[in-house]
Amino acid sequence: MKTIFIVFVLSITTLSSFAQTTHTFNNQSVIVRNPNVYPWGVNINFDYSAGRWGREFNISYNGTGNLFSFGAVADGPVLDYGYIGGNNQTDGINASYPWMTFKPNGNIGIGSLAPKARLEIFNTPNQGHLILSANDNQNAELTRINIDFHVADQNHTVGRIASYYSNSANGGSGGLKFFMRKEGNLIETLSLNSAGNEVKVDVMGTLRANEIIVESLGADFVFADDYHLRPLKELEEFIIENKHLPEVAPAESMAKNGMEVGEMQVILLQKIEELTLYIIDLEKKYTKLQEDFDKQNREK
Repeated sequence: MKTIFIVFVLSITTLSSFAQTTHTFNNQSVIVRNPNVYPWGVNINFDYSAGRWGREFNISYNGTGNLFSFGAVADGPVLDYGYIGGNNQTDGINASYPWMTFKPNGNIGIGSLAPKARLEIFNTPNQGHLILSANDNQNAELTRINIDFHVADQNHTVGRIASYYSNSANGGSGGLKFFMRKEGNLIETLSLNSAGNEVKVDVMGTLRANEIIVESLGADFVFADDYHLRPLKELEEFIIENKHLPEVAPAESMAKNGMEVGEMQVILLQKIEELTLYIIDLEKKYTKLQEDFDKQNREK
């Protein structure tokens, strides 16, 4: 024999006035014993022809307030939302400021009376909206928490954002990994790192952008009076011996370790400015030779 025990105060409340008619069973339980007509177990049936109204089951303390409640708000026979709320010391306020609402279209709101998606979470800025938690399993390479994007009828996970916890030393370190589906497999495409690696972002593939801004100090130091500009003869000897320009990493190193875009931009700008100085110096020498040549022609 199936028995259901329900312990609560049944409140009948109208939203317009929050007036209550309460039947209290002191030191007793309300027992619904084996209800046999689906779907009835406990039913609140309100014969209110029109207007906005609300009804709830609530738990109170000392006969006042709503510590916890669940109920519904409707306009006549049309449901506006179901709700869960509580922790209020004022009677009848949970329906207006619930913790969670359930709309007839299936949308669920946390902190919202009118959720615009299957789940909407509203909170004060910088007060936290959603936390996904898991315990550390001592495996630095194992992803801890996943958020998957799934095509249900194909049973295909097309994308994943995965967190990982590198270690717990010095307050803990971790990051995020991003995956996409290709030919039936989830492939890591982007990694945001924080520990054991100076690289903070790894892109596993080609990165395309309309614009990238790299902070740089420039290379104006080339034009300083005390800057040492190698003589062309010395530069030639360096190139013959090393097969690359001074300050520029050799090709083998770039192929193995990559290159820092900001640093390389400075080096390239440095070489362009050095080249400019070489051209200016050559122009001066050419002008001097031309002047000497013209003078010799006049003296003939």
